[in-house]
Amino acid sequence: MTSSQKRATRVLTTGRDRIIAIAKQIFANQGFAQVSIRAIAAEAKCTISTVMYHAGSKQELLEACLDNAFAKES
Repeated sequence: MTSSQKRATRVLTTGRDRIIAIAKQIFANQGFAQVSIRAIAAEAKCTISTVMYHAGSKQELLEACLDNAFAKES
């Protein structure tokens, strides 16, 4: 994680927002098929259960990332 990514994650208000921000970066860099929930949890420094609590599934996490990205464009 770069220093600018670390700064960006510090200002996010909820764990869900932080997980979505990290997942967006990982999905963008590696592609959906190559990413595991375990990798997202490791980068977010949380448990797999925490990611699943906030996301539900890998597919739902991707959908949340897309919703978040399109919401910022509106």
